[in-house]
Amino acid sequence: MIKKTNTPIYVHNKRSGFALVELAVVLIIIGFIIAGIIIGRQLIESAKLRAVITDVERYNAAAQTFKAKYDCIAGDCTNATKFFGAYGNCSGSDGVEYLGDKTCNGNGDGKVNYNTSSGPNYWRYDETTLFWQQLYLAGVIESRYTGEVNYVRPLAPGENVPKSSIEGGCYSVHYSEEDWWASPYTLPVTPMISNFFAMGNPRAWWGNGPGMGLCGENLQSFKAADAYNIDSKIDDGQPFTGNVQVPIERYGPMWNHSLTTGGCTNSRAGSTYPYNSNPAIYDITAEETSCQLYIKGEF
Repeated sequence: MIKKTNTPIYVHNKRSGFALVELAVVLIIIGFIIAGIIIGRQLIESAKLRAVITDVERYNAAAQTFKAKYDCIAGDCTNATKFFGAYGNCSGSDGVEYLGDKTCNGNGDGKVNYNTSSGPNYWRYDETTLFWQQLYLAGVIESRYTGEVNYVRPLAPGENVPKSSIEGGCYSVHYSEEDWWASPYTLPVTPMISNFFAMGNPRAWWGNGPGMGLCGENLQSFKAADAYNIDSKIDDGQPFTGNVQVPIERYGPMWNHSLTTGGCTNSRAGSTYPYNSNPAIYDITAEETSCQLYIKGEF
């Protein structure tokens, strides 16, 4: 006869939790995932900057092709209507924001600029927007543009100027005046006396007047580090010299200093001109910066 006992039987669970080795493996996997995300973002940002450089090179080439074919600068041609047909109301403002396949003439001074000394003509043709429309009409760029300056948003990415790979960004073309300490009508303030491409984000502006900006008006444009990368790849890497520049005194008497809202260089007011014996540099170490880039046009 088998005698029963009341001795309890204990069962040990050998899988009561993760072992240290398993936790280490999980942490390593998480680390790889995070690193992959960071590297992926960096690659995306690098691709965007490369796209910006490629775009400007492409637009320069298109403008050169146009000039060689028509013997004038797109937007500035005095006889553009001979090539593409005349829009019905080139001398007035008709409230229409699209010229279609017709165009208007520029003044032929070699400068792609506003058509009046008081700023742009809203709801009307303007050399700065005719430039892009006529490049399309000539078949040297693929995208169609309206040819007119808008009223609510003077420069509308994808409508009258090209979009850029930068979020909300665009490209516009203008001329920098020789008198670079003059009134706001001659912005940007830069010693680069040339037709140039402005790169960055446009500022929304309501109404007619000289306050209409470029594709480098908004403070949410390029970080100083990104501006430096673009500048150093295609030019001298200096903010106030060469064919790639940022505007001087863009935010008051601070030489576009990074301590001001939206500034991007290390140069302060009161010093010598920031492009002379002690050249300024992009303040890539600052936490918050914003540069507006101007690239010299080769046409």
